[in-house]
Amino acid sequence: MHEDTTYTAVDWTGARGKRHSGIAVAELSAGASTPREVKAGAGRWSRQAVADWILALAEQQQPTLIGFDFSFGLPHVDCGDYFPGLDYSFGTAADFWDFVEEKTAGEPDFYAGPLVKEPGLEQYFHRPGFRGECYEKRLRRCEQENLTQGFGWSESCFHLIGPSQVGLASFSGMRMLRYLKRKNPEVAIWPWDPFNPHGVTVIEIYARVFRIMGGQGSLKIRDRQALNAVLENLGSGPVGRELANKDITDHLTDALVTAAGLKKIAGDPGLWAPETATPEALRYEGWTFGIR
Repeated sequence: MHEDTTYTAVDWTGARGKRHSGIAVAELSAGASTPREVKAGAGRWSRQAVADWILALAEQQQPTLIGFDFSFGLPHVDCGDYFPGLDYSFGTAADFWDFVEEKTAGEPDFYAGPLVKEPGLEQYFHRPGFRGECYEKRLRRCEQENLTQGFGWSESCFHLIGPSQVGLASFSGMRMLRYLKRKNPEVAIWPWDPFNPHGVTVIEIYARVFRIMGGQGSLKIRDRQALNAVLENLGSGPVGRELANKDITDHLTDALVTAAGLKKIAGDPGLWAPETATPEALRYEGWTFGIR
């Protein structure tokens, strides 16, 4: 890992709207001892503002590793298809991103809600008030390994009910990834691209992995004392004075902990070539960084 790398984490959301309390951004800059919150220019982040900020970072050619907490692809290994029984064909995960964009392009700020109500596709999802006939709680290969390797259960992208749902966030995130790649092809999106030592590399993360590494277990962090204990276990210093009088949300603590955790583990070459990942999984599903 490049010694000048900045480690950044984004706690993401798939909610409707433009300015989101559910988005938090944190970074651990090269030479810094502790992560800090990156604040939005307009009070709260929009998804578009996050994307534009990343593109500005890419122009600076500063090595930056950015982790997002959404799924970069859908399950494919288990059934050999994203939507078994439908006549859609996708050669890669990026092809599916194009499909998501096609079905949701009229929605602002990368919102992707219409996708899960698309005739035919809706039968694969369980959302409030509706359970599709083809719905199953399918998981990607990395999500299955996440459980096997001791990091707990991952929610299926097809299950759109409750606070742990990740489907809508993932589909909006796929729109954002597509946008980044089209605006600047030099933005690396792992595992399809290798780490870019002269710019931005985007990876998928699971915040619980870093909470567990920091000794917190699966519990969310909502106070400075618990946050600083986890940061210390990850080799980072305590949060600064700017958070002394701030209500700390679990969105922000997840971002801060992930930024610190990425610095701790990103130099491990085994994580960049996970031994449990099959070629099909990497091509169609993507992978969660930190799962071996």
